[in-house]
Amino acid sequence: MTMTSVPDRMRRHHLDIEQVLQEARQSQGIRSADEIDYAILERSGTISVIRNKD
Repeated sequence: MTMTSVPDRMRRHHLDIEQVLQEARQSQGIRSADEIDYAILERSGTISVIRNKD
């Protein structure tokens, strides 16, 4: 199995970090990418953001 980098996967789905951060701000009040554990592009096209546990 070939592993692709996160930026490559984001590009493939026409996403950029600003879109992820926008969703994080709107849904959870997250201000920085450092506060994000991971983000999931859902089948519906929405982005689910999981906050770090720290």
